[in-house]
Amino acid sequence: MSLKFYKTPKEDHPWRSPVQDDTCSRYAAAAARAKKWLPPTLRFEQVVRNHTMPPCSLNDFMDYLVYVEQNAEPLQFFLWYCGYVQSWMELDAHERALVPRWDPADAEARAAAKADANRKRRGPRVAMSGRYRRARNASKVSNILEILDADGEEKEEKELLGSASPASSRPSRNFSRPSAPPGTVEAWISPPHQPFRDEVTQILNHYVDPSAPRSLGLTLRDRAAIADATAHTTHPTSLLPAFEKADAILRGHLHPNFIRSSIANTNSPTTYVLRVSAWLLLMLGFSAAAALNLCTARFALSRYWRIAPFALWAPGFAILVAAADGLSISLYFAGRRQLRPWEAQPTPAELEDASWRGRRAARRATAAASPAGDDPLRKPSLRTFGPGNGFRSEWWVRAYAKTGLWWRIFETTRPVGEGEVRVLQDGVVITAFIWAFVLAGGLAAGSVFVPAFDPWTMKQIVEASTEIPTSLLHQRGTWKLYLMLRTEPRCNG
Repeated sequence: MSLKFYKTPKEDHPWRSPVQDDTCSRYAAAAARAKKWLPPTLRFEQVVRNHTMPPCSLNDFMDYLVYVEQNAEPLQFFLWYCGYVQSWMELDAHERALVPRWDPADAEARAAAKADANRKRRGPRVAMSGRYRRARNASKVSNILEILDADGEEKEEKELLGSASPASSRPSRNFSRPSAPPGTVEAWISPPHQPFRDEVTQILNHYVDPSAPRSLGLTLRDRAAIADATAHTTHPTSLLPAFEKADAILRGHLHPNFIRSSIANTNSPTTYVLRVSAWLLLMLGFSAAAALNLCTARFALSRYWRIAPFALWAPGFAILVAAADGLSISLYFAGRRQLRPWEAQPTPAELEDASWRGRRAARRATAAASPAGDDPLRKPSLRTFGPGNGFRSEWWVRAYAKTGLWWRIFETTRPVGEGEVRVLQDGVVITAFIWAFVLAGGLAAGSVFVPAFDPWTMKQIVEASTEIPTSLLHQRGTWKLYLMLRTEPRCNG
């Protein structure tokens, strides 16, 4: 999975294909693999609860989804759904009993029965398109329903124990439905008068509708299932297909990508420069090895001088392997990271009135004054209802486009706040050093045994010792060996 950086957006709402069931299966497998290398404090649950520090806070996660992935709608819907379940749980047992839960298995049975009836009436030409794919998610649905029902039974017991208290002591709630007078409980069961009906309608218009400003990548079948469920009830299970898709793409794709981006302490221009520098060091190492090979033949140097390019190969491989994860080794040892393009930008007035030195100073001052833990609700993108997630009109996009390449490479830095990010960076740097020493050591050792070549005589030099022990000269056949070595071209070393 490649590392992603910010790129100038070409359009505010890029088109994405709907998330299919096989894609969700791949995301589930990817989420299981991600748990093996993610620290517990950086798991998805900790990030969405805002229990992490920058650069892995909830604010940073939303910024990454908006500005890099351009796919923030799953997280926005996920946060609303969690809050909606919590609000639904705060209803008393009597009110919750008026909202029936939506079991996909029952919907399957009804759809299958309807399809069978149509097939019998119209003949075999009608396909059984009403069979929804819910067998795969049956366990997840059952677990969610059991959690909701268990919590409801617990609240019922608490209410029965506290029934002696006066009714006026219960806190009043303002639901999006008119309160029904006594004796008209049956009217609450009708869909227009169910709790949170207006809010669910807003969610349908904001996230489920394909033309909505924050439309989720749902298939036609999922949208039809949600429309059928919400037409009967406002129970949280009515929106379960949308929640499953949002949860799968967040856990298996977006969250692992975000953590990889948080490990990187450089931006795209700096990473590009690091990779080019690493390749230059490697090319210099190979050039030095070739030159030493020629000098060994021409100037009778020792072959062990060919180990010298190790000093160029080792840092080259280390920088290259670390840069693959967007990591600068110098910034790693300093414990700092570069600011993202959308972070700590000065105001538009500062950009207009100040010179480039003033802009640099203003940006450093803004970065130093930024608190470590901001209120997550300060961002419009973290609010449930709002405009689309396009950001091409934001002023910092134009300001960053005018920034010179030099200042993009040597961007302002700030300390890495999250300690677990440092642990992941430790692993990247140690891996880079191991690969560097193995590859550079192998090349250096191999270059020692490469035969020398004299470009002036265009002959390969057989490197052998010129000293023949005297004891061997008295043995049979050694005189012929000595004459043979004397007639072959060779060099000392």
